[in-house]
Amino acid sequence: METERRKKCVAFKEYCTQCLRRPDILAKRRFGEQIRIRIKKRMTDVLKRANLNQIEMEYAEARLIAERENIDILGDEERKRILLEMAKELNNLESKLLHEVAEKKKLQSEKKMINATFTLSFAVRRWRVKGILRLKFLDTYEKLFDKSYQAFYYRNKKTVTFVFSSFLHQISQLR
Repeated sequence: METERRKKCVAFKEYCTQCLRRPDILAKRRFGEQIRIRIKKRMTDVLKRANLNQIEMEYAEARLIAERENIDILGDEERKRILLEMAKELNNLESKLLHEVAEKKKLQSEKKMINATFTLSFAVRRWRVKGILRLKFLDTYEKLFDKSYQAFYYRNKKTVTFVFSSFLHQISQLR
């Protein structure tokens, strides 16, 4: 990321230099004119600094220094613009990520709700089937206790047969 940002800044500085030296299209010419205006304003600052430091400086030398400083300032402005752009992109990515996480949680909770619904409906069906089975069982069989064997047995009311079965005992205990 850092090298990409530096490359963009260097490319922008080269673009500024091209706009000053050899503008081939109208947009470059206009931008070059804006840079020249900034350079003229900057030249007065460069000459003032040279006078304060008691350095003799020619106009052409002051112009080159002002040009370099202006291009560096423009490069810094471009770097700040790139950083702001990257920060916006990062915020957009973070908001998208948060939205995706929220959607994922929502889907998970919906899946849990569906699973709970299936589990509950299965339990209700099982409970109803047990009740129906118990009623049919009570219609068909009668539970009796044999004192001599000390055990339960079941008598079929329709066929009058006797059955000793643990399965039938479990069905009779259903609630």
